Amino acid sequence: ARIYFSWLRRWDLSSAKAVDHFVANSKEVQTRIKTFYNRDSTIIYPFVDTNYWKPSREKQDYYLMAGRATPYKGYDTIVKIFNELGLPLHLVGDGRYLNYLKSIAKPNITFYGKVSDDELRNQYSSAKAFIYPQIEDFGLMPLEASSCGTPTIALAKAGSLETVDHGVSGFLLDEFNTQTFSKTLEEMKTLNFSMESMRTHAEKFGKQRFLDEIKNFVDKVTV
Repeated sequence: ARIYFSWLRRWDLSSAKAVDHFVANSKEVQTRIKTFYNRDSTIIYPFVDTNYWKPSREKQDYYLMAGRATPYKGYDTIVKIFNELGLPLHLVGDGRYLNYLKSIAKPNITFYGKVSDDELRNQYSSAKAFIYPQIEDFGLMPLEASSCGTPTIALAKAGSLETVDHGVSGFLLDEFNTQTFSKTLEEMKTLNFSMESMRTHAEKFGKQRFLDEIKNFVDKVTV
């Protein structure tokens, strides 16, 4: 495997030299392109469909975490925090890590498995906050939550630094633990996460903006 991956890295670097223009979906990816290929790139953010992701239900007393359950996302840390605090948490999604999460969860945590987009929209809309502990290249889910009028509590790294506007569409944490999370919940009570402001933030990543930027980029480089 080491021999194969060594060859694959050399092939990847050689192939990258033939690329005329790089487009990155975030600053995180732009940095990697510069680090590994020593090439500049243009950032064009993916889009969130704000016409679909919109408030669909009244707020309820629970927090939401959603996505495929895999170890790197840190879902076990969130489950343990909610175990300790006793707050209601809805966990949406499936994955190979799900059985372990169920095995350590207390009754205040409810597992919904894989759901339809309509049900996910309802879950976003009703939640007090969306919990996003993972490190992603970009990550659309905080924008979907924002478009549904729900703030996100996210790890202050990678894509979340671009998709979560601290104090406007959510809260960025340097680390997730019981102390920092409890402090964040208290601080969030003093902030005005208005529906309008969160929707406005999400619309900055709208579909028409994406189409316009892609078209402008292609027009520019093909002149």
